[in-house]
This record gives sequence, structure tokens and C-alpha cells, in this order.
Amino acid sequence: LQALWATAALGGLRRGELRALRVCDVDYPAVTVIRVERGYDDVEGPIEPKSQKGRRGVPVAAELRRYLLAHKLATGRDGDDLLFGRTARTPFTPTHVRKQAREAWAAAAVGAFLSRQPLPVELAPLGLHEARHSYVSLMHAAGCSLEEIGDFVGHSSTYMVDRYRHLLDGQRERAAERLDAFLAGPHTGPQARKPALLSGRD
Repeated sequence: LQALWATAALGGLRRGELRALRVCDVDYPAVTVIRVERGYDDVEGPIEPKSQKGRRGVPVAAELRRYLLAHKLATGRDGDDLLFGRTARTPFTPTHVRKQAREAWAAAAVGAFLSRQPLPVELAPLGLHEARHSYVSLMHAAGCSLEEIGDFVGHSSTYMVDRYRHLLDGQRERAAERLDAFLAGPHTGPQARKPALLSGRD
């Protein structure tokens, strides 16, 4: 279950893509890329990706690699076996996964209460689709452009810019804050003098 949620949050795969993901789609033992080749529909079974960009390679961060290696070792699956399936041939049931996750969050909340520790914000329940949105936010915060992220999640860059425009707005605010902090100094050395404002010229 941890590897499934880690792949949603740190790999950005859609729920149907997670259900259809096979062991051979991950380049074990290196685990540097996840190849998204198909999705899964309850009626049709395995289906083609949703768009031309749906078939793609997703880079694997070290944190996600750790989960994927441990998951393969624990399940013993290989080749065409489903990586996260209820069995090697049967995809997981989203409602069952959601139920397990909510039980885990509830247990964490009880543990935090009993130990008188504040409940971390990240323990607020979310779904696999929200985890995919978290991936976009994390990648953008890490410095990737929306165009790059669009390739990783299987969306056109235009869609990404429209869908996540709030990230760009936040980036502009942070850029202004960084400039304010720089101008507030102190600075030393040859760049210590603040630039004079231009007047009458561009």
C-alpha cells in the first residue's frame, strides 16, 4: 500500500495507470524510470493511454525508488505481473485501497492524540487523484517547468498551464519576496551598492 501511494504522489500516475502497471514497466533493478504503457477500465480492462502524451517515461526519484524496491522484494512479482494488483493478474480495487488508507490515517490520528503530538497536516485524507496533484506541486516547487511536468504526467503543456495557473501565481509572489529580501540587504563587496532606479529611459 505504501508503494502504491508513493508512486501516485512521487510519480504522478493516474489511478487507472497504477492499476495497469506491470513489474516490467519499471526498469528493475536500477529503478530509474517508470514506463506508462496503458491504463485500466473496469469494463474494458487494459486500455490505451488517454492521449498521445499518455504513453511516457516518468523519472524515479530516490525516495520513490526505495519504496518500489521494497515492494518488489516483498511481493516477489516479476515480468508481466501487476505491480500493485490485488493478485498478480487482478488489479487492485480503488474502494478497498481507499478504505485501507483511511484506516491508516485514523490509526495515525489516534496515535498522535494518545502521544499528545499535533497531527501533521499531510495526514489529512486524500485520494489517488489528489496525490497526483501533489506530484505536480512538488515537481514545480523543485524547479521543473509546467511544460516538463506535463510530459511526466501525460498532459499537454497548455492544459498544465491552465490547470495549475495558481502555481505560477505563487511563484511570482515568492520571486517578489526574494527580491525584497535582497534589496533589504545587508550586502558587502563590489555588489554592495543597490542599483539606481532608471528614469526616463528603458
